[in-house]
Amino acid sequence: MTHSLFTATFRLACSQPRCPFCWMLEEDERRYMRSLLHEYTLAPDIHAHLAASAGFCARHAQVLVETEWAMERDGLGTATLYESVLKQLEATTAKALETSHKRPVLRKPEPNEMCERILVALRPQETCLACLHSRQNERFALQSWVEYLSEEGLEADLAQTYLQAWGVCFPHLLRLLEQRPSLEVARWLLNDFQTKLQQRRKRLEAYIHKHDVRHRHELREEERHAWIEAVTLTVGDLLERRGGML
Repeated sequence: MTHSLFTATFRLACSQPRCPFCWMLEEDERRYMRSLLHEYTLAPDIHAHLAASAGFCARHAQVLVETEWAMERDGLGTATLYESVLKQLEATTAKALETSHKRPVLRKPEPNEMCERILVALRPQETCLACLHSRQNERFALQSWVEYLSEEGLEADLAQTYLQAWGVCFPHLLRLLEQRPSLEVARWLLNDFQTKLQQRRKRLEAYIHKHDVRHRHELREEERHAWIEAVTLTVGDLLERRGGML
């Protein structure tokens, strides 16, 4: 049975001018970071994981910094978390240097072999903590949507809301199909994607055509962002923080 919290959140996500799954992931990431900064900056298990993963990945480190700055205009929570990260990196670098001085007794090591040993010593032992959290929540959202469509049917209220929404990005279309929905649901998802793909292709063609000096005055408001929509459709959340361009 589809979780009621998912359906309420998904309905709100469908009102946004972007892929609903990308929007839900970003909202969840910011909630996760706020929770981390409010409640877990001194938690030993959080520090241990962050030390082993060399902190957050680039994307989630940016979310962390943006979230704390928006909350506090201060970086004390981030500083507290990253003190353990830097201490561990310092120890890891020392180990890598030590490794670089160790040579096989019976032969001269190849340069590539020594570099590989250094890399092994430096590579993080854990995955980004926020990535693990996001993957789990993304999986839940994708499974819940396929479950809803299977249980409630393609004529259900939320299904019709989805058809009127911005639409799913290509990466999330693939991940939905990886849930192995019924053939009927798979075709419905594909038809919706194809319809919105055609609409955006036509807007993109109009955008290109109307950049001719003879037609520039004909450019409509919804066509001005066609170039951004085209990229967003193909990559989804990589363009989520686009400075209000859409």
